[in-house]
Formats: sequence, structure tokens, C-alpha cells
Amino acid sequence: MFVRPPILSHRRRRETMTQRFVVLGGPGDGLSVGEAVHYPPAEGHPVALPGFLNEVRFGGEILQGVPVPGKLADWREFDEDICFVLGVQ
Repeated sequence: MFVRPPILSHRRRRETMTQRFVVLGGPGDGLSVGEAVHYPPAEGHPVALPGFLNEVRFGGEILQGVPVPGKLADWREFDEDICFVLGVQ
């Protein structure tokens, strides 16, 4: 029989997890999105920006102190818990 855990314990677990975002884009809109992710998060909801993916700047370049490890098509190389944020037009 499935027993749903109490809502409160679920909330506590989520609050301690770091949500990781990768920005799809770069200079321009992508940097604006990256700044929003770097903005101090609400207490108990830590976030991290492990990278940008960009078609022009990749392969070791750094944007806002964050690496650009690859192109947009390389999104599959990231862990499945990564959230992707569109920062391109």
C-alpha cells in the first residue's frame, strides 16, 4: 500500500536541495538570465549556475565567472536534475 509522506517533510527536503540551472544562450539575454539566477535566492532555496550553453562562445570560455562548456545541442551531457533556462531569442 502506498502511503504519501507528510507535506511538511517534503517541503523540508526540497528546501535543502540546490536547484541547478544551465542557461541556453550567452551575451545579451542569456547573461540577463544568468544574473537573475545569481541574484541571492530566497532563504532555504539555494540555486547554482553550473554553465551556459552557446553556439558562438563555448569550449572553455567564461561568462559571469561561469563556464560555457558546449553548444546548445550538448544539453544531453548534463545530469537529469538540471533545469534549462532559455536565454536566446
